Amino acid sequence: MLSKLDFHKKQVLFVFANKGERMSFSNDNLLVKNKEGKLKIQCTCYRLFIVYVIGHCSITTALIQKAKKFGIFLL
Repeated sequence: MLSKLDFHKKQVLFVFANKGERMSFSNDNLLVKNKEGKLKIQCTCYRLFIVYVIGHCSITTALIQKAKKFGIFLL
């Protein structure tokens, strides 16, 4: 159940993904890497509330399972 504190402490993340960028989880962090594999965004999963992905993105079952584990909504 969500409390009022969840809305104050957690973050909403907007990812404007270009073609060739990748989203993945590593060590309880959400990573977004560009085409060359360089880190673009890194955010801890414990502070994320929802992730909005705008642009090109493929959602894999591993990504869904990790997001579900941390209670993150993917839109």
